[in-house]
Amino acid sequence: MAQCFARSVRLGGQARSGVFLERFRQKKKVSLKKEVKGSGKEFVREALILAGGPIEARTPEEQEHDRAMVKEYHFETTKRTHARQADESTRLKMKMAAIEALPGQLRDLALVDDWTEFPPMDIFTDTPPIPGFTREKKY
Repeated sequence: MAQCFARSVRLGGQARSGVFLERFRQKKKVSLKKEVKGSGKEFVREALILAGGPIEARTPEEQEHDRAMVKEYHFETTKRTHARQADESTRLKMKMAAIEALPGQLRDLALVDDWTEFPPMDIFTDTPPIPGFTREKKY
């Protein structure tokens, strides 16, 4: 239970983790001396103490390095997201300009949404398919 709890605290959000913490308190009959408020780091630290997990001592240099890495990661992902959104916007503008350049009857046909289904995709595998094997389950 303790490992499962610590994993959920590290992966989940504050609200979801709070539910796990409450369940953990009820099962182990343990209460915190003070209510955990503030940053998520304090919450995770308290949860690991309750769960008996290891707590690593971090130097200020390591903490600053981690902050810099998180900041750089956030900057890069934001840059990629903005570039992707700009590409999508450009493509939509080009599409609308191309549609507007069409003659009247073709323009009307081009503006109609096409909802036909795509053909089913094959599943790519590393090995060739097994002869006689079907994907359908037989009960």
